[in-house]
Amino acid sequence: MNDSCHFEGCDRPLRSRIFCEGHDRQYRHGERLRSIEVRAPYKATGRERAEWYVNRASPEGDCLTHGLHRDRGYATVRYEGRNEKAHRFVYRHLVQELGPGDVVHHKCGNRACIKPDHLQCVTAQENTAEMLERNFYRKRIEELEIEKQELEMANADLKAMVGV
Repeated sequence: MNDSCHFEGCDRPLRSRIFCEGHDRQYRHGERLRSIEVRAPYKATGRERAEWYVNRASPEGDCLTHGLHRDRGYATVRYEGRNEKAHRFVYRHLVQELGPGDVVHHKCGNRACIKPDHLQCVTAQENTAEMLERNFYRKRIEELEIEKQELEMANADLKAMVGV
């Protein structure tokens, strides 16, 4: 009988009938099952730890995401006794220090992304303006899709009337 986790490549002991504790938690929370990594190196520098997070992030399209997304879609990390949003941590340690009032903006629009190329430092005003613009375009795209469906239905009706 197999007494280890049924997730491919995991040899941890079973907690439930098919999964170890970590994969069982992912399954119960409705998450995509993924490999369970050991914790980040405890005594690593901030830069080493940020690199560790990026190297072990899960690909999600063109983005790299880290861990659970608890805080309104943002991933968090714990370093030197405090929690910090993962994208800010990665930016601060791999790109540049952040000043007071600096905001780390996701160019990709994915709040969970920690890929350094997708992050940029902006003011709060610039961040809000970009977010509003993105939301405007999403809403406009939805409106145009509805309009397209209506035109296609009208076109189909006309073809039926003409017999084409």
